[in-house]
Amino acid sequence: IIVRAFADRSDLMRFGAIDFLLTRPEAWAKRALRQLAQDNSKSMALRQHIVDGLAADGSRSAIQTLEALTRLRHDAISRIALESLAGLHTKQTDSMMWNILKNKQESDAFRFLAAGALQPRHRKAVLSILQSG
Repeated sequence: IIVRAFADRSDLMRFGAIDFLLTRPEAWAKRALRQLAQDNSKSMALRQHIVDGLAADGSRSAIQTLEALTRLRHDAISRIALESLAGLHTKQTDSMMWNILKNKQESDAFRFLAAGALQPRHRKAVLSILQSG
């Protein structure tokens, strides 16, 4: 049924299949979501729907999938995934934001996004890092 939903031309059917996958705790569903989100031949709307669903889930496996998407630097989905992670404020995501902020090899866009996520709670430390380069 899921394969047929993705073969359908209707976004409604595809989004419905994504919503179904997002409810499933099994590894096969998580793997399918990750593969779909990484597939740049899929529409950005569909991929963003997956990212939004994973961010809403907030589970450890969802965060891991979002982190994997941020590593696709050549793909616009990486920034969308990072923006979603920036809004979660968990230990896991804060650690990632600190790593991005401190890494001078990161793009300015990613570093500033990380700074924005951390700044409300760690203003002095964030400013110090940004001032140092």
